[in-house]
Amino acid sequence: MKSRPGVLVAVVCGATIWLFSPTFTGHAEPWDAKWPYYWVSLLVSGFAVGWVEPRKFLTTSLWIVAGQALAILGSVLFDGKDIGLLIPMGLIALLILSAPCYAGAFLGSQLRKRSS
Repeated sequence: MKSRPGVLVAVVCGATIWLFSPTFTGHAEPWDAKWPYYWVSLLVSGFAVGWVEPRKFLTTSLWIVAGQALAILGSVLFDGKDIGLLIPMGLIALLILSAPCYAGAFLGSQLRKRSS
């Protein structure tokens, strides 16, 4: 199997958005910030992924969602909270709310292709 550096970039970016949200915004959930931290972070992360993986930008940008999900699930397990049946609904919401990363990935891939 061929190594895909964009997957690593995407997972790290997705997890970083959630892990640093309390530090940057003062809120556990990044979308609760008074400024557009979450949306800008998703757009920039998507752009980075699109730049690194211009041909597979959409599938690779889904790994940003996976990174976020890993960070969320890890924090839930670490805190010992029971969220039960909310996990599937939360993951679906995460896929939808992460739309800016798909747009960023498209922009990054297009600029990378044009610069080549």
